Amino acid sequence: MDSNLLARYLSDECSAEERAQVEDALAADPALQRRIGQLRTVWHASPVCEQTTDLDGQWHQIAQRTGIGPSPADQGPLDRRIVPLFFAIRRYAAVAVFLIACFATYYGLSSTQTTGEWVALQTQYGEHAQYTLSDGTTVWLDAGSTLRYPAEFTGDTRSVFLSGEAYFDVASNSSKPFLVQAEYGHITVTGTAFNVRAWPNEQKTIVSVAEGQVVLAAKEDASSAVSINPGHTSSVAVNSSPSTPRPTDLLRHTAWMQRKAYFDSVPLRDILSQLERWYNVQCALEDASIAQELLTVQLDGHSLDDALHLITTLTDLQYERVGDRIMLSAKQTR
Repeated sequence: MDSNLLARYLSDECSAEERAQVEDALAADPALQRRIGQLRTVWHASPVCEQTTDLDGQWHQIAQRTGIGPSPADQGPLDRRIVPLFFAIRRYAAVAVFLIACFATYYGLSSTQTTGEWVALQTQYGEHAQYTLSDGTTVWLDAGSTLRYPAEFTGDTRSVFLSGEAYFDVASNSSKPFLVQAEYGHITVTGTAFNVRAWPNEQKTIVSVAEGQVVLAAKEDASSAVSINPGHTSSVAVNSSPSTPRPTDLLRHTAWMQRKAYFDSVPLRDILSQLERWYNVQCALEDASIAQELLTVQLDGHSLDDALHLITTLTDLQYERVGDRIMLSAKQTR
Protein backbone atom coordinates (compact mmCIF):
# COMPACT_ATOMS: atom_id res chain seq x y z
CA MET A 1 0.00 0.00 0.00
CA ASP A 2 1.18 3.51 -0.84
CA SER A 3 3.04 5.04 2.13
CA ASN A 4 1.68 8.53 1.40
CA LEU A 5 -1.88 7.21 1.67
CA LEU A 6 -1.06 5.54 4.99
CA ALA A 7 0.53 8.77 6.21
CA ARG A 8 -2.61 10.72 5.37
CA TYR A 9 -4.66 8.06 7.15
CA LEU A 10 -2.53 8.24 10.32
CA SER A 11 -2.59 12.04 10.34
CA ASP A 12 -6.38 12.19 9.75
CA GLU A 13 -5.94 14.06 6.47
CA CYS A 14 -7.36 11.47 4.07
CA SER A 15 -10.70 11.62 2.30
CA ALA A 16 -13.62 9.36 3.22
CA GLU A 17 -12.89 7.27 0.12
CA GLU A 18 -9.22 6.93 1.05
CA ARG A 19 -10.12 6.02 4.64
CA ALA A 20 -12.43 3.28 3.38
CA GLN A 21 -9.65 1.99 1.12
CA VAL A 22 -7.17 1.78 4.01
CA GLU A 23 -9.68 0.19 6.40
CA ASP A 24 -10.57 -2.46 3.79
CA ALA A 25 -6.88 -3.25 3.47
CA LEU A 26 -6.48 -3.44 7.26
CA ALA A 27 -9.43 -5.82 7.56
CA ALA A 28 -7.83 -8.17 5.03
CA ASP A 29 -4.27 -8.04 6.38
CA PRO A 30 -3.66 -8.77 10.12
CA ALA A 31 0.05 -8.01 9.75
CA LEU A 32 -0.75 -4.55 8.38
CA GLN A 33 -3.24 -4.01 11.22
CA ARG A 34 -0.50 -4.79 13.69
CA ARG A 35 2.04 -2.42 12.15
CA ILE A 36 -0.43 0.45 11.84
CA GLY A 37 -1.55 -0.08 15.44
CA GLN A 38 2.06 0.20 16.59
CA LEU A 39 2.65 3.30 14.46
CA ARG A 40 -0.28 5.07 16.10
CA THR A 41 1.52 5.02 19.43
CA VAL A 42 5.21 4.49 18.79
CA TRP A 43 6.60 6.98 16.29
CA HIS A 44 10.01 5.38 16.03
CA ALA A 45 11.76 2.89 18.32
CA SER A 46 15.49 2.39 18.65
CA PRO A 47 17.20 -1.00 19.07
CA VAL A 48 16.24 -2.44 22.45
CA CYS A 49 18.26 -3.00 25.58
CA GLU A 50 17.37 -6.26 27.31
CA GLN A 51 17.20 -6.94 31.03
CA THR A 52 15.23 -9.43 33.09
CA THR A 53 12.64 -9.13 35.82
CA ASP A 54 10.86 -11.44 38.26
CA LEU A 55 7.27 -11.45 36.94
CA ASP A 56 6.37 -14.53 38.98
CA GLY A 57 7.33 -12.88 42.26
CA GLN A 58 5.38 -9.76 41.41
CA TRP A 59 2.32 -11.87 40.50
CA HIS A 60 2.42 -13.41 44.00
CA GLN A 61 2.00 -9.95 45.51
CA ILE A 62 -0.97 -9.10 43.27
CA ALA A 63 -2.65 -12.46 43.81
CA GLN A 64 -2.38 -12.16 47.60
CA ARG A 65 -3.91 -8.68 47.60
CA THR A 66 -6.68 -9.26 45.07
CA GLY A 67 -7.36 -13.00 45.21
CA ILE A 68 -7.33 -13.32 41.42
CA GLY A 69 -5.36 -16.53 41.14
CA PRO A 70 -2.11 -18.42 41.73
CA SER A 71 1.26 -17.40 40.33
CA PRO A 72 2.01 -18.40 36.73
CA ALA A 73 3.78 -21.75 36.45
CA ASP A 74 6.94 -22.26 34.45
CA GLN A 75 6.93 -18.74 33.05
CA GLY A 76 10.55 -18.02 33.95
CA PRO A 77 12.21 -14.60 33.81
CA LEU A 78 10.82 -12.34 31.11
CA ASP A 79 12.44 -9.56 29.13
CA ARG A 80 12.22 -5.88 29.94
CA ARG A 81 12.73 -3.57 26.98
CA ILE A 82 13.18 0.20 27.03
CA VAL A 83 13.38 2.23 23.84
CA PRO A 84 13.76 5.99 23.28
CA LEU A 85 11.09 7.65 21.12
CA PHE A 86 10.74 10.56 18.77
CA PHE A 87 8.72 13.48 20.03
CA ALA A 88 5.23 13.30 18.50
CA ILE A 89 5.20 14.82 14.98
CA ARG A 90 1.85 15.91 13.63
CA ARG A 91 2.58 17.47 10.26
CA TYR A 92 1.68 15.30 7.27
CA ALA A 93 5.09 15.50 5.57
CA ALA A 94 6.86 14.45 8.75
CA VAL A 95 4.42 11.59 9.23
CA ALA A 96 5.17 10.33 5.71
CA VAL A 97 8.91 10.31 6.37
CA PHE A 98 8.36 8.65 9.73
CA LEU A 99 6.10 5.99 8.22
CA ILE A 100 8.74 5.00 5.68
CA ALA A 101 11.36 4.79 8.43
CA CYS A 102 9.11 2.56 10.54
CA PHE A 103 8.48 0.15 7.68
CA ALA A 104 12.24 0.06 7.03
CA THR A 105 12.80 -0.86 10.67
CA TYR A 106 10.07 -3.53 10.52
CA TYR A 107 11.78 -5.27 7.61
CA GLY A 108 15.19 -5.18 9.27
CA LEU A 109 16.67 -2.27 7.29
CA SER A 110 18.81 0.51 8.69
CA SER A 111 17.22 3.07 11.03
CA THR A 112 18.19 6.14 13.02
CA GLN A 113 17.79 6.92 16.72
CA THR A 114 16.57 10.10 18.37
CA THR A 115 16.64 10.48 22.14
CA GLY A 116 14.44 12.74 24.22
CA GLU A 117 12.62 13.05 27.53
CA TRP A 118 9.97 10.49 26.51
CA VAL A 119 10.83 6.80 26.48
CA ALA A 120 8.81 3.65 25.93
CA LEU A 121 8.54 0.19 27.34
CA GLN A 122 7.82 -2.12 24.42
CA THR A 123 7.16 -5.86 24.55
CA GLN A 124 7.81 -7.92 21.46
CA TYR A 125 5.48 -10.67 20.27
CA GLY A 126 5.88 -13.78 22.41
CA GLU A 127 6.99 -11.82 25.50
CA HIS A 128 5.60 -10.28 28.68
CA ALA A 129 7.34 -7.55 30.68
CA GLN A 130 7.23 -5.77 34.03
CA TYR A 131 8.69 -2.39 34.87
CA THR A 132 8.67 0.13 37.71
CA LEU A 133 8.28 3.79 36.75
CA SER A 134 10.11 6.65 38.45
CA ASP A 135 7.17 7.32 40.82
CA GLY A 136 7.12 3.71 42.07
CA THR A 137 4.20 2.61 39.88
CA THR A 138 4.59 -0.95 38.60
CA VAL A 139 3.34 -1.90 35.14
CA TRP A 140 2.94 -5.33 33.56
CA LEU A 141 2.67 -5.40 29.74
CA ASP A 142 1.19 -8.10 27.55
CA ALA A 143 2.96 -9.22 24.37
CA GLY A 144 2.92 -6.65 21.57
CA SER A 145 2.11 -3.72 23.90
CA THR A 146 3.75 -0.31 24.16
CA LEU A 147 3.78 2.14 27.07
CA ARG A 148 5.13 5.66 26.51
CA TYR A 149 6.07 7.66 29.59
CA PRO A 150 8.39 10.48 30.68
CA ALA A 151 11.70 9.57 32.28
CA GLU A 152 10.63 11.74 35.23
CA PHE A 153 7.10 12.87 36.12
CA THR A 154 6.95 16.66 36.38
CA GLY A 155 4.01 19.03 36.63
CA ASP A 156 0.64 18.35 38.21
CA THR A 157 -0.07 14.89 36.74
CA ARG A 158 1.65 11.61 35.87
CA SER A 159 0.65 10.87 32.26
CA VAL A 160 1.44 7.74 30.25
CA PHE A 161 0.24 6.46 26.87
CA LEU A 162 -0.78 2.84 26.32
CA SER A 163 -1.32 0.78 23.18
CA GLY A 164 -2.11 -2.85 23.99
CA GLU A 165 -2.84 -4.38 27.39
CA ALA A 166 -1.35 -3.61 30.79
CA TYR A 167 -1.92 -4.10 34.49
CA PHE A 168 -1.07 -1.04 36.62
CA ASP A 169 -0.27 -0.97 40.33
CA VAL A 170 -0.15 2.81 40.81
CA ALA A 171 1.91 4.39 43.58
CA SER A 172 -0.39 6.55 45.71
CA ASN A 173 -0.07 10.33 45.32
CA SER A 174 -3.35 12.22 45.80
CA SER A 175 -1.75 15.53 44.79
CA LYS A 176 -0.54 14.21 41.42
CA PRO A 177 -3.13 12.01 39.62
CA PHE A 178 -1.92 9.18 37.38
CA LEU A 179 -3.37 9.36 33.86
CA VAL A 180 -3.43 6.55 31.29
CA GLN A 181 -4.24 7.78 27.79
CA ALA A 182 -5.40 5.07 25.39
CA GLU A 183 -6.80 5.06 21.86
CA TYR A 184 -10.43 5.66 22.87
CA GLY A 185 -10.39 6.57 26.56
CA HIS A 186 -8.60 8.38 29.37
CA ILE A 187 -8.16 6.79 32.80
CA THR A 188 -7.48 8.81 35.96
CA VAL A 189 -6.40 7.46 39.37
CA THR A 190 -4.36 8.54 42.38
CA GLY A 191 -3.31 5.14 43.72
CA THR A 192 -4.92 1.86 42.76
CA ALA A 193 -4.55 -1.36 40.77
CA PHE A 194 -6.40 -2.02 37.50
CA ASN A 195 -6.18 -3.63 34.07
CA VAL A 196 -6.47 -1.74 30.75
CA ARG A 197 -7.12 -3.47 27.43
CA ALA A 198 -6.64 -1.05 24.54
CA TRP A 199 -5.73 -2.87 21.33
CA PRO A 200 -6.14 -0.56 18.30
CA ASN A 201 -7.76 -3.26 16.16
CA GLU A 202 -10.48 -3.88 18.77
CA GLN A 203 -11.54 -0.20 18.65
CA LYS A 204 -12.38 0.12 22.34
CA THR A 205 -10.74 0.52 25.74
CA ILE A 206 -11.74 -1.78 28.61
CA VAL A 207 -10.87 -0.97 32.24
CA SER A 208 -11.24 -3.50 35.07
CA VAL A 209 -10.45 -2.50 38.65
CA ALA A 210 -8.79 -4.65 41.33
CA GLU A 211 -8.21 -2.03 44.04
CA GLY A 212 -9.23 1.56 44.70
CA GLN A 213 -11.33 3.64 42.32
CA VAL A 214 -10.71 4.51 38.67
CA VAL A 215 -12.30 7.23 36.53
CA LEU A 216 -12.80 6.43 32.83
CA ALA A 217 -13.79 9.09 30.27
CA ALA A 218 -14.13 9.20 26.50
CA LYS A 219 -11.03 10.60 24.85
CA GLU A 220 -12.62 13.85 23.69
CA ASP A 221 -15.32 14.23 26.38
CA ALA A 222 -14.26 14.62 30.00
CA SER A 223 -17.90 15.12 31.02
CA SER A 224 -18.63 11.49 30.09
CA ALA A 225 -16.54 10.18 32.99
CA VAL A 226 -17.71 7.24 35.12
CA SER A 227 -16.22 5.93 38.37
CA ILE A 228 -15.29 2.24 38.50
CA ASN A 229 -15.07 0.45 41.85
CA PRO A 230 -13.11 -2.72 42.68
CA GLY A 231 -14.48 -5.83 41.00
CA HIS A 232 -16.17 -3.78 38.27
CA THR A 233 -15.44 -3.05 34.62
CA SER A 234 -16.38 -0.44 32.01
CA SER A 235 -15.50 0.11 28.36
CA VAL A 236 -15.51 2.98 25.90
CA ALA A 237 -15.45 2.83 22.11
CA VAL A 238 -14.93 5.44 19.42
CA ASN A 239 -17.52 8.24 19.43
CA SER A 240 -19.28 6.89 22.53
CA SER A 241 -19.41 7.37 26.28
CA PRO A 242 -18.13 4.81 28.77
CA SER A 243 -20.52 1.99 29.59
CA THR A 244 -22.15 1.80 33.00
CA PRO A 245 -19.70 -0.03 35.31
CA ARG A 246 -20.82 -3.59 36.05
CA PRO A 247 -19.55 -6.40 38.30
CA THR A 248 -17.01 -8.69 36.65
CA ASP A 249 -14.78 -11.68 37.29
CA LEU A 250 -11.41 -9.94 37.54
CA LEU A 251 -9.60 -13.18 36.76
CA ARG A 252 -10.96 -13.07 33.23
CA HIS A 253 -9.38 -9.67 32.67
CA THR A 254 -5.98 -10.46 34.18
CA ALA A 255 -5.68 -14.05 32.95
CA TRP A 256 -3.29 -12.90 30.22
CA MET A 257 -0.63 -12.55 32.93
CA GLN A 258 -0.78 -16.36 33.21
CA ARG A 259 -1.01 -16.91 29.43
CA LYS A 260 -4.73 -17.61 29.63
CA ALA A 261 -7.65 -15.94 27.88
CA TYR A 262 -11.44 -15.96 28.13
CA PHE A 263 -13.39 -14.90 25.05
CA ASP A 264 -17.15 -14.45 25.26
CA SER A 265 -18.80 -13.75 21.88
CA VAL A 266 -15.60 -12.24 20.49
CA PRO A 267 -14.86 -11.89 16.74
CA LEU A 268 -12.56 -14.59 15.37
CA ARG A 269 -10.15 -11.93 14.11
CA ASP A 270 -9.58 -10.65 17.69
CA ILE A 271 -8.88 -14.15 18.97
CA LEU A 272 -6.38 -14.75 16.17
CA SER A 273 -4.74 -11.40 16.97
CA GLN A 274 -4.22 -12.61 20.54
CA LEU A 275 -2.56 -15.79 19.26
CA GLU A 276 -0.31 -13.72 17.01
CA ARG A 277 0.89 -11.64 19.95
CA TRP A 278 1.42 -14.52 22.34
CA TYR A 279 3.10 -16.95 19.97
CA ASN A 280 4.83 -14.54 17.57
CA VAL A 281 3.08 -15.87 14.47
CA GLN A 282 1.02 -14.45 11.60
CA CYS A 283 -2.50 -15.76 11.05
CA ALA A 284 -4.52 -15.30 7.89
CA LEU A 285 -8.03 -16.32 6.84
CA GLU A 286 -8.55 -17.67 3.35
CA ASP A 287 -12.11 -16.34 3.57
CA ALA A 288 -11.97 -12.88 5.17
CA SER A 289 -15.75 -12.83 5.56
CA ILE A 290 -15.58 -15.12 8.61
CA ALA A 291 -13.30 -12.74 10.53
CA GLN A 292 -16.38 -11.30 12.28
CA GLU A 293 -17.76 -14.69 13.36
CA LEU A 294 -18.34 -14.61 17.12
CA LEU A 295 -16.79 -17.29 19.29
CA THR A 296 -16.88 -18.17 22.98
CA VAL A 297 -13.72 -20.02 23.95
CA GLN A 298 -11.30 -20.38 26.84
CA LEU A 299 -7.56 -20.69 26.19
CA ASP A 300 -6.07 -22.10 29.35
CA GLY A 301 -2.33 -22.21 28.84
CA HIS A 302 -2.70 -24.15 25.59
CA SER A 303 0.15 -24.69 23.18
CA LEU A 304 -0.29 -22.89 19.87
CA ASP A 305 -1.30 -26.08 18.07
CA ASP A 306 -3.80 -26.97 20.81
CA ALA A 307 -5.32 -23.49 20.62
CA LEU A 308 -5.59 -23.68 16.83
CA HIS A 309 -7.14 -27.13 17.01
CA LEU A 310 -9.78 -25.85 19.45
CA ILE A 311 -10.58 -22.79 17.34
CA THR A 312 -10.76 -24.70 14.05
CA THR A 313 -13.01 -27.32 15.64
CA LEU A 314 -15.44 -24.60 16.77
CA THR A 315 -15.43 -22.90 13.38
CA ASP A 316 -15.31 -25.97 11.13
CA LEU A 317 -12.04 -24.73 9.65
CA GLN A 318 -8.66 -26.33 9.11
CA TYR A 319 -5.24 -24.77 9.43
CA GLU A 320 -1.89 -25.14 7.77
CA ARG A 321 1.23 -23.99 9.56
CA VAL A 322 4.45 -23.18 7.74
CA GLY A 323 7.05 -21.68 10.06
CA ASP A 324 5.49 -18.64 11.72
CA ARG A 325 2.69 -18.35 9.13
CA ILE A 326 -0.70 -19.94 9.68
CA MET A 327 -3.47 -20.12 7.09
CA LEU A 328 -7.00 -21.00 8.18
CA SER A 329 -9.36 -22.26 5.49
CA ALA A 330 -12.59 -24.20 5.07
CA LYS A 331 -12.29 -27.93 5.66
CA GLN A 332 -11.99 -29.91 2.47
CA THR A 333 -14.93 -32.22 1.84
CA ARG A 334 -14.19 -35.77 0.81
